[in-house]
Amino acid sequence: MSLLTITQYAKQYNVSKQSVYDRIKRGTLKATIQDGVKMIDTEDMQGESMHINNDQLDNQARFINEIKQGYKQIIKQQKQLIKRQDKQIKSLQKEISDIQSRYYKVTTLMFESKQKEIGHDIIDTKIVKSKKKKNKK
Repeated sequence: MSLLTITQYAKQYNVSKQSVYDRIKRGTLKATIQDGVKMIDTEDMQGESMHINNDQLDNQARFINEIKQGYKQIIKQQKQLIKRQDKQIKSLQKEISDIQSRYYKVTTLMFESKQKEIGHDIIDTKIVKSKKKKNKK
């Protein structure tokens, strides 16, 4: 017969002492009192070891579900962020397109203006040369 105190049992099976007391109260663990100390017979616990494993599995399952929910929330936030960034990118692309269009118009106007200036200079130069020729005659 292998007997453990409440504290020893809790440490060995990685549960709290309160959990051990609760199991004794529910009747899923059997305890005896020897010399005023509650003792648990580990040989008399075939069903209890399974119960402990189930508790551990339940805790792990809850933990895994919490992690899954956390990941789902993160994924949702990332999708929302991507949507906002896509909108910003489209807006910036439109701005770039508008700026390019205005730049093209401005450079075209400047080029046309310069052509007119040059054209007047050429015409003025021809007039001046023809006047000089007339004056020489």
